[in-house]
Amino acid sequence: MTKIHMSRVFVLLISFLIVGCGEKTIDGSSDESLEDSIKKIREDLSKEEKEKFKAAVTAVALKNINLVDPEGSKKKIVKELDGKTALDVIELGEKIAAEIEEKQAKFEEERLLREKEEVARRKERQVQYEKELLEHRKQEIAAQKKRIKEKIIKTVDEIKELKKQYEIVKKARSEISKFKIIKSEFYYAESSYITKPIIDLKIKNETKYPISRVYFSAVLSSPGRSIPWVKDTFNYKVPGGVEPGEIAEWSLAPNMFGEWSKAPRDRDDMILTVEVTRLDGSDEETLFDSEFSEYDKNRVFSARERLDSLKESLKKLNEEQQDKGSKND
Repeated sequence: MTKIHMSRVFVLLISFLIVGCGEKTIDGSSDESLEDSIKKIREDLSKEEKEKFKAAVTAVALKNINLVDPEGSKKKIVKELDGKTALDVIELGEKIAAEIEEKQAKFEEERLLREKEEVARRKERQVQYEKELLEHRKQEIAAQKKRIKEKIIKTVDEIKELKKQYEIVKKARSEISKFKIIKSEFYYAESSYITKPIIDLKIKNETKYPISRVYFSAVLSSPGRSIPWVKDTFNYKVPGGVEPGEIAEWSLAPNMFGEWSKAPRDRDDMILTVEVTRLDGSDEETLFDSEFSEYDKNRVFSARERLDSLKESLKKLNEEQQDKGSKND
């Protein structure tokens, strides 16, 4: 049978669908008998029964249709309907509809199950990823803590060393304070050819050690002035040294072309303040040194700030580690 003939069968089935509860049956022996039997069946059916019959025949047709094999489809459809009453066809349609509904329900159930399994797999992968991420972060925290602790130890050692140096400086200052400056004076001395700056000092060695060289820090200023005329350092190698208990007077001539040449020559109110900063012993080696450099002061300040920052970082890492541990549990 051609596709045109098959279409005609479908048209006949759909066009003459009439539901009836009598004994009239569909005759599928030929196209003519099929058409005639359907016409006879529809004459005795109500509108509602006709709609049911139409739906049933459509279900039979859809169940058996095969566009690749139209002739085979037609034979299957006719075979399904041949010899059946309207009630038989309706029952067959309802059965097919139930089967389709069951298949759809099963398909939906399987689809939902697949979705559920996929969600479970995704969740499992996500959980595994989060576990790996957590473990990686825990390892990172442990490594960071180790580095920070090493830095803390190093910084603490640095601070201890600087404190040790400062304690030595404090002790040195105590000893240096025993080397007394009894008098200090600055003036210009006139000679035949030049005018030279002169520093006069009178000292007393009240330490227990002979001193071979003395280092000074000096400021030359005038009352009422916030900026000094001269601020400089100098040292003096004492000929024969200064023994414990000795008093000495020195008249020193600083570099006339250096800082001291900046001192005014027309002022008589200048005050010279001199401090001893270092003493060398009889072996000409440093005996006491009161200098704690600005560099070392900055190192102390920087190290303390660094230590506070490291401790704060370690505290945060400990808190994070504790939080990660609780999540892992």
